[in-house]
Amino acid sequence: MQNVHPMLIHFPIALFLTAMIFDLVSFARRNESFENMASKLFILSAIAFIASAITGLLAENSVSHSEEAHHIMEDHKLFQLIATGISVFIALLIFFVKKRMQLLRLVLTLLGAGFMTYGSYLGGELVYRFGIGTNVQVIKPDSNRQNEQPIQEVKKDSTETEEHSDTHEHKH
Repeated sequence: MQNVHPMLIHFPIALFLTAMIFDLVSFARRNESFENMASKLFILSAIAFIASAITGLLAENSVSHSEEAHHIMEDHKLFQLIATGISVFIALLIFFVKKRMQLLRLVLTLLGAGFMTYGSYLGGELVYRFGIGTNVQVIKPDSNRQNEQPIQEVKKDSTETEEHSDTHEHKH
């Protein structure tokens, strides 16, 4: 099964941050239509968070990774699961609490945005620093050549021709 986590992760980020903006404007201007839009976006973001969390948990054991990357992956999972929980809690407040709890929702939103942002940063580290979930494997430099920068080796894809299968070196 293909790892669909990378295809879904941007939806909860975009929806949650957009909902936060609508909520902030609604709070500042006491505008009910902005609050209604924020509520709808929070519900959509909770659904997107759940889908991203499920696919992330399924993808966790399907990618090979180093011990260092594993620790970052665990932190990424923790921060994103907390953000998911906050998002779902906000959606439940919207559904089941009839009175307006805009200040509580705003505090939870800012907290959720913080967890989501740091968790997203860690996800980016997994991809761009360690090549997790890509066809790129990050290779550490030889200890005898301490001034040399790490290189990346591109794994041969079965669809590549022989002329494109050479190892590519990039200095970072």
